[in-house]
Amino acid sequence: MEKDFGAKILLIGGSSERSSGEEIIKDRRNSIVNLIGKTSYMESAEIIRRCNLLISNDCGPVHLAAAVRTPVVGIYSSRDFPGAWHPWGIIHTVLRNDSVSCRFCFKTECETMECINSITVEQVIEACQRYL
Repeated sequence: MEKDFGAKILLIGGSSERSSGEEIIKDRRNSIVNLIGKTSYMESAEIIRRCNLLISNDCGPVHLAAAVRTPVVGIYSSRDFPGAWHPWGIIHTVLRNDSVSCRFCFKTECETMECINSITVEQVIEACQRYL
C-alpha cells in the first residue's frame, strides 16, 4: 500500500503484540515503522492524531482515532449488532460481513471466523482510497 499511495506505515499496539509486529515487518523493515509496545496510551493517541488514516480491527486504537478525529477503516466481525462497537462519528468506514448465517452470535471466540475472514484485502484497499 505504501507504494501505491506514498504512505508511511506505522504499527502500534500493546507489548503482547510485539511478535505479531515482528512477523509483519519481517521482510519490509525499511518501509514500516514498528512502534508496538513502545508507546504509552497518550503517545499512541498523539501518533494516531498525526496520521491520515488508521486501519484496524476492533480494538482500543480505533476509539483513540475517533477521539482525535483521524479517519478509521475498521475491519469488524459480525458477532455484535452493527454499530455496537464501531468508532464514533461519520468520518469512518466500517467493513463487516452481515451476510453470514452466524452473524450476531455474540461469541468471544470462533473456530471459523468466517465473518471477518471474508473481508478481502481488495475491500480494505478500496475503502482506504477515499482517505489517501
